[in-house]
Amino acid sequence: MLDWRFAVAIVLAGIAEGIAALYISGFVLKWIGKTFGGKASAREVRAALAWGSVPRTVACLIGLVVVIVQRRASHVDAHDDEDDLYDD
Repeated sequence: MLDWRFAVAIVLAGIAEGIAALYISGFVLKWIGKTFGGKASAREVRAALAWGSVPRTVACLIGLVVVIVQRRASHVDAHDDEDDLYDD
């Protein structure tokens, strides 16, 4: 089982990496867009990237909830089966 401190560290590292990637990608895409005549500011590019990742983030959160619920349900079922063994 994962220690909760390790899980929190992973989440915080993911948040930091996501913010850094947003700024780096925004800068690179602004520069490439400018080469092709784009007029968006770096802030507008970052906003488009951030809003574009919302569906993926929501899907990941839903998937995480489903996995947690399924694990708890299977854990409860396993204990119910063990209790049936000792009913005799």
